[in-house]
Amino acid sequence: MPSTYSDDGDLEPDGLPSTGRQQSCAVCGAHPFWVHPIDPRKACFDVGGKEHTLPTFWVLCAGCERHLRAKEVDVLISLHSESACDEWDRAKAAQAVLSFVDAATQGRPLSN
Repeated sequence: MPSTYSDDGDLEPDGLPSTGRQQSCAVCGAHPFWVHPIDPRKACFDVGGKEHTLPTFWVLCAGCERHLRAKEVDVLISLHSESACDEWDRAKAAQAVLSFVDAATQGRPLSN
């Protein structure tokens, strides 16, 4: 998931990052080049009866952005699930990606 900021200089007026500094791709952990705001009305998802909420944005690397645009959701789920340590974590990762794909609004490039 997106990391936190130590410098408000990297934030746009809408609260989204303007650069990839101190960020990593929300799917695979690589250096990000795109930011996608999350529609807060679609940000909640359920795994095993427990509700989770996506952050206000996800940042993506160039590769994951290509997968998103190509609607290769299975690839994004696989990449996001690689760090999961058990079945519940894999289910949570998969549902997070599905929710992101549904809730993400038009992305914009970051200046790096």
